[in-house]
Amino acid sequence: MNNSITSKEILIHHCKEIVKAQGLKGISIRSLAEHSGVSIGAIYNYFSSKDQLVSETTGAIWAEIFHFSEKSFEYDEFVKCLEELLWSIEKGKALYPHFFSAQAITISIGSSAQSLQTNYDYWSHIKESLVKILIIDKKIRPDVFDDNLTAEKFVDYVFELFLHVILSDDKNNGLIKFVQNSIY
Repeated sequence: MNNSITSKEILIHHCKEIVKAQGLKGISIRSLAEHSGVSIGAIYNYFSSKDQLVSETTGAIWAEIFHFSEKSFEYDEFVKCLEELLWSIEKGKALYPHFFSAQAITISIGSSAQSLQTNYDYWSHIKESLVKILIIDKKIRPDVFDDNLTAEKFVDYVFELFLHVILSDDKNNGLIKFVQNSIY
């Protein structure tokens, strides 16, 4: 068994291969050691726990998925950006078919405070960007937002639906049509 590893990135790469085949539930210190051909002790040189391993793998996968379209947050139309995010999710589902199950989301959200923080960071970044795009979208009807429905609240609602879409197999989910009818 090889005890030397060239980098943490290579181990994360191996974890991502495990997730492609088995989902997040397949990740453990032992499975990573077997998959990468190193000792369990060598894994602990890079990851102090399974939670850290899952958290960093989850973060790497989200980064890969949302970087399929780095221009997505350069849009000045909310719906165009949302379409791009949904496209990125579909590409991610094709690449990591077991990552988007309800069980995987539960594992990544519930396994530790560190995993929860990783997801929160990605979701917050997306939501902040969506709010910015929503505010600059000149096509939005002027009467849509007020004290009862702010841009931030609207994005929160849309994001909840977006998360539902992530877990759904229905590609034609109506989310885009719902948003278009709501704001344009």
